[in-house]
Amino acid sequence: MKKIFFVVSITFFFTVLCFAEEESVMTQDEHEPLVKEIKSQSSKQGVIAVGSMTFTGKLDSITQPNITQGIRQEITVVDDKGEEKTFSLVPSLSITNDSGKIIPLKDLRPGDKLVVEYTISKAGVNRALSITLQ
Repeated sequence: MKKIFFVVSITFFFTVLCFAEEESVMTQDEHEPLVKEIKSQSSKQGVIAVGSMTFTGKLDSITQPNITQGIRQEITVVDDKGEEKTFSLVPSLSITNDSGKIIPLKDLRPGDKLVVEYTISKAGVNRALSITLQ
């Protein structure tokens, strides 16, 4: 009986351990720059939805993904003040022109004026939610 109880206890312990998730806690040093960025962007550019911001500027470059080197597909946009932001792109990203027509990423050219709606991940990565060509 003791052996069965011991085996059941060990099994329960490892089951609980396997399903436990480590909580990701940001340090104050990691949190402050993100809060400042969010506040400055929402006051400059406006907030579209909870947790999302916009950035308007000209397309500087498009980085093509390279899975073997761990490079994500990204675009870099520079605003009128010279501030540069890089945005990570996901396959489900919606890119539209100013009339609302969906266009492919390959149609974007350096110098095109873009409005990027984005969020900032816990890791501090700007993730594009949508891009509008103006």
